[in-house]
Amino acid sequence: MGEFIRFYSWGLSMKFHMAVYTLALVFFKAIFNALAGEGSVSSLTMLQMLLVSMAVAILESFLFPEGRELEPSALRVRTVWWGLLCNLGFIWGNSLVSKAESRDLSLNVLHLLPGFLQALIPDEETLLHLVRKAAHFTEFACLGGLSAGLLALFRKVSFHPVAHLFCGGFFVAAIDETIQIFTNRGSQLQDVWLDFAGFSAGLVLVLVVRTIACRKPQGAAAQPSPENIISFPEEQARRNRKAK
Repeated sequence: MGEFIRFYSWGLSMKFHMAVYTLALVFFKAIFNALAGEGSVSSLTMLQMLLVSMAVAILESFLFPEGRELEPSALRVRTVWWGLLCNLGFIWGNSLVSKAESRDLSLNVLHLLPGFLQALIPDEETLLHLVRKAAHFTEFACLGGLSAGLLALFRKVSFHPVAHLFCGGFFVAAIDETIQIFTNRGSQLQDVWLDFAGFSAGLVLVLVVRTIACRKPQGAAAQPSPENIISFPEEQARRNRKAK
C-alpha cells in the first residue's frame, strides 16, 4: 500500500509539472505565432509539446525527487545535468522536424530580426541560411558551456576529461546530422564541423571564465597572517603545553 501511495504521489507531482511546462510552451508558441502573423497552433504541434513536457517532467522528477533534501553541491550538479539533457533533447528534437517545418520556423525567426539586418543583407535566402547556421552554432555553444560547467563542478578540469568532452561534442554533432538523413533534410559534413565549432567555443569560454574567476592574487598566498608575525607569550605557552 505504501508503494502505491508513493507512486500515486509521484504521478500527481509529475502531472502538475507537466501541465506547467505545457502551459509555458503553449504561451511562448502563441506569442511566437502572433508575431509571425499566425493565429492558430496545429494539433500535431500541441501533441509534440505535450510529449516534450512529459519527458522533461519525468526527467525532473528523477533528478529532483520530492521529499528529499539535496546538498547544495549535489543540487548544483543535478541542475546542470538537467539543463544539459534538456539542451541535448532540444538539439536532437529540432533535427526530427521535417524540412518544410524547419524552413517555416526559420522564416518566422527571420521575420523577428531587426530591420537593419534585413537591410544589410537584402537577399532573403542568404539571410535565412545565416540564421539557420547561427542557430546551430548557438545551441551547440550552450551544450558546450553546460558540459564545461558540469566538469568544473566535479573539479576534474584536466587534459583527459576535457579531451573526452571534445570527442563527445563531435559525436553529438555527428548524431545530429545523421538524424537529419531520416527526415529528408540531408546531412552535410560542414554542418558537423559548424556544430562542433559551437560546442568548442562554449566549452572553452566557460573554462576560461572559470580559470580567471578562480585565480588567486599572487600576493595573497605569500602574505603571512598576523598570528605568524606576532607571537603572544600566552599563546606560545599554550602551544608548548599541547606539544608536551
